[in-house]
Amino acid sequence: MITIEGRTGLKFVLYSSGYNTNIYLVVKGQITDKGITVPESAEKIQDRFYRWIHGGEYIQDAFRDWTPYQREFLQTGYTEQEWNQLFGGD
Repeated sequence: MITIEGRTGLKFVLYSSGYNTNIYLVVKGQITDKGITVPESAEKIQDRFYRWIHGGEYIQDAFRDWTPYQREFLQTGYTEQEWNQLFGGD
């Protein structure tokens, strides 16, 4: 388990599924925790976070192959379903 703090102050915890490189990325909420699964190793995600937070890369460059919803999750903590509920679909 690895904890990372994002640019907006959200805290993320990376959980490995144990037998493959899929990582469950959880944002630690005030009331509940919620997450998304990304098919990457914890090391690669940590590198991306470092480049985004400390290296000055734009999120769309550091997380180039992630979907816009996955990148939004990193910035706001909203999952795709929550985003669609709040603001409507694409």
